[in-house]
Amino acid sequence: MNVSIGFNRSAHLLAPFLALSAAVLSQAAFAGPDVTITNVPLPVTGSVNATVSGTVNANITNPVLPVTGSVSITGIPAVSLTTLPALTISSLPPVNVSTLPAVSLTVPAQPFFDEISLITSATPKAVGVSGRRLAVTTLTISNFDASSQQLFVSNPVMSGGSCAGSVIGGSTPLAHLILEPYKTIQLQYPTPMVFSDGALGCIAAEVTTVLTGGSVRIGVVGYATP
Repeated sequence: MNVSIGFNRSAHLLAPFLALSAAVLSQAAFAGPDVTITNVPLPVTGSVNATVSGTVNANITNPVLPVTGSVSITGIPAVSLTTLPALTISSLPPVNVSTLPAVSLTVPAQPFFDEISLITSATPKAVGVSGRRLAVTTLTISNFDASSQQLFVSNPVMSGGSCAGSVIGGSTPLAHLILEPYKTIQLQYPTPMVFSDGALGCIAAEVTTVLTGGSVRIGVVGYATP
């Protein structure tokens, strides 16, 4: 005798078994940290379609039951970046500035400054030191005349025993300059010009053009050296 049987009740009977299996599988899958599934058992819906031939033979045509719902999992540890190693630059070698060469400025033992004032053309004048050489580092030249002037600078030959005597000749070092009216220029010599003539160290200057009522002044800066 063929009897048609509905298996809706069988599906509901299987729900506790499926829920228990899901809980066991969930705990096995998340071994390690404690994991909690908050919504078990899952609701199972649907029906089993089957035909029965005879007394005990059954053919289930849809053995896979549709399962609805969701699984909520708690207890998974949060990911933290605080476990990353800290970056440190303490391994860099220290910089020792004590190995840098010391820089010092030395003032000359015998600094020199004087001024030559020229108010007459073709009349050289000199300044300097006795018994030593004169090393000149800077010349500051001002033309107080209304016209351009030509200036001649030389290492003089003096007639007396000092730089205050008369200039009777000249030699190197030499310099020729053209000066604009009412202008000042400055000449610097990182390597000094050294003036010496026997026991004297003098520098002489001369205006070789015609002064028209003005003057030319030369400031001399340097130091005396053996």
